[in-house]
Amino acid sequence: MIILDSHQAAVDLLDKKGAIYNDRPKLTLYELKIKDFERMQTEEARTLVRNLMESPPEKYGKFMSRFATGIITQIVAGHQITRDPREAARSTSSLSVRELYEYPLRAKHGEASPSFVLEHLERMEEGDDEDDLKGAAATMFGAGEATTWSALTIFILAMILHPEMQVKAQQEIDSVVGDLRLPEFKDRVDLSFIEGILQENFRWNPPVPLGIPYRAMENDVYNGMFIPKGALIFANIKGMALDENVYSNPLSFRPERCLAKPTGAGEPPFNQVFGVGRRICTGQYVADNSLWIAVATILATCTITNAVDESGEIIVPGSTLTDGLVRQVTMRSA
Repeated sequence: MIILDSHQAAVDLLDKKGAIYNDRPKLTLYELKIKDFERMQTEEARTLVRNLMESPPEKYGKFMSRFATGIITQIVAGHQITRDPREAARSTSSLSVRELYEYPLRAKHGEASPSFVLEHLERMEEGDDEDDLKGAAATMFGAGEATTWSALTIFILAMILHPEMQVKAQQEIDSVVGDLRLPEFKDRVDLSFIEGILQENFRWNPPVPLGIPYRAMENDVYNGMFIPKGALIFANIKGMALDENVYSNPLSFRPERCLAKPTGAGEPPFNQVFGVGRRICTGQYVADNSLWIAVATILATCTITNAVDESGEIIVPGSTLTDGLVRQVTMRSA
């Protein structure tokens, strides 16, 4: 296994030499009309806020998971979660591997809205493999739900630790959107500080610190180092995000660093969170839009503050997240 710790190394190998470092299972993302995505994502974001307002704090994590699950379920299987939210707040992480593998093909036996699965079921007679479809859909379920949930909880952490950022963001929403409606995708271009919060959120604590591995398709040499065919190549996304040669005070949460477009000098927005090169995450635009509308809707309707424990002590989120494929926020009392 080879870990790429710098943006330059990732670009040199995964982008410039992408022809020999692009080996991964083939995953095709079904392309729905962008307006269909935006309508569905907006509805799910507003459902999330309503659930948060009507529920005790201990349920918040489940409803953020339900937000992610609701979006990916509609994209993959064309199914909209309409049950009582207390029953529907079930993360795909609680499903067994077999359920994730078999669930998508249930669309075969009933009415279904346009979706990734339905599109490929119709192509099976043309030679598409059913196992490939099951695996692709299961991967989309698991990866889509887990990473969206992680990024959303990291955003909540950032707002608790930096309430002044939350106030500034709410002032921007008030000036651009007003108080008679909720943010919509058409407002995104004018909500620059909200955009900065989202992009800095990706950089400050990337939800998937090592990304998804690439695989060398042939022997290669880079900077005098031999890379054998078959080696797994990981882009150290967390390491790149905290590179002091690129970002001053990288551990600090500073949305303003992401407001300006990169000019080749200074602090460019962090854009490696979805990968580098030819195998960049195919769901990046869906994830980016889902998180943007969730962040904007939460900031427009809620004030995020610390909870207190049974003795009245303030609960402070830990500044250190768990390690693993997908990062999680830990809690501690202070």
